[in-house]
Amino acid sequence: MSDDEGVALLVIRTARWRTLASVATSVIGVVVIFGVLGWVASIVGFQRSLTMMAADPFSAVVTGFISLLALALVGHSVYRHFRSDTLTLSDKGFRIRMPERARFVRWSDVKRFRVERPKDGMYSVVGWDHHDDALGGNPVWQNPNLEDVRKTTLDAEIGCDWEGGAEAVCVTLEQWRERYGGS
Repeated sequence: MSDDEGVALLVIRTARWRTLASVATSVIGVVVIFGVLGWVASIVGFQRSLTMMAADPFSAVVTGFISLLALALVGHSVYRHFRSDTLTLSDKGFRIRMPERARFVRWSDVKRFRVERPKDGMYSVVGWDHHDDALGGNPVWQNPNLEDVRKTTLDAEIGCDWEGGAEAVCVTLEQWRERYGGS
């Protein structure tokens, strides 16, 4: 965190069992794919299966693509396990770091934290409502074209896969906001 974001005092990570489940599922997928390919090769013979692949290049390309996709999924799952999402709390605000983005939010910009279940989701998510004057009146959701894509009534959300669950993270964030937010 930079100096204007305060000193990191607490880090909350993605629940490890969820990332391990992702790794295990992707490894099982690779084992099944290569197991089926090995089983077919053992039935027709290894040389004959190579000859069949050479005779039908489309099948070889599709098989190779599916195999590479499964291996890439394993690599991505392992990467996400060791570099999981983090929520870093400081006295000035909190930083959300995900592989796709990072964002710092000041405590003074948050009106309150809430837990809500998206209309198309299975798990509750943690999110917050901005103060009315934050972000210049919260112009992001004043666009009527974006109202149909909202899945919750939260102004912003940070997801559901945090250690301790959405409710516990929401309580922690609300306590920090009350302690350091000044409102």
